[in-house]
Amino acid sequence: MLTTPGAAGAVPICETNPLGCEPPPPPPPPTPTDKAPTGAAQATGPQNNGVLGITGWAADSNGWPVTVDITFDGALVASKPTSDFRTWLPAGPLGFTHTVVVPPTGPVRRLCATARNVPDGSTPVASAVPLGCVSSRPSKPTDLVSTAESAYNRSILRLGWTDNATDETSYLVTLSYLRRHWEGNYSWQEPMSESFVVAAQPGTGRMSLVLSDQDANTHFQVLVNSRVGEITSESLSGGVTAP
Repeated sequence: MLTTPGAAGAVPICETNPLGCEPPPPPPPPTPTDKAPTGAAQATGPQNNGVLGITGWAADSNGWPVTVDITFDGALVASKPTSDFRTWLPAGPLGFTHTVVVPPTGPVRRLCATARNVPDGSTPVASAVPLGCVSSRPSKPTDLVSTAESAYNRSILRLGWTDNATDETSYLVTLSYLRRHWEGNYSWQEPMSESFVVAAQPGTGRMSLVLSDQDANTHFQVLVNSRVGEITSESLSGGVTAP
């Protein structure tokens, strides 16, 4: 064993890692150079005539074209290279579009796009990147809060809900109730239904609606739907009893 003098005495120098010497530290791992793709996706527009479409772009600094996998309700339906030009993307044909046919009613269907990585040969290899999804129906509202108060033998209903959709054009609020009619000592109940359209607001968040001059001493069934054109979301339901 070789030694060198030091302030605290001899310091061992390990040449072949003999007993009593620490091994040299391992070399640092290589810096990854493979970059993940980037991009975005959105609906081609409101669902029209049973056609649901997704469009967007994808790019990878390692090369192009980028292959975009399209899934419909979780099942792969297409793998296509980016090939469309976008005027605001001068780098090349980075766009893609895909459409499927779905009925305007029934369960919500989802069309999604994922960009595959273009590897540069190094490790670790970057992952594929989800670009986004579009739905055949707008997102269902949630968190309905309904209150009622008396006002001169009538009632005022105050409704609030959470807007979860970003592509809705309006909200449809429907009240269903029984209206009591009197004729002498006799009475009967007539089923009633009223609908109110609420304009959409940018983004998501809380929405509200105040309905005055409603029947007193009445229970109201409330349905709230987000809409894209005439296509409605699943219903948010609740109820409120007016004094």
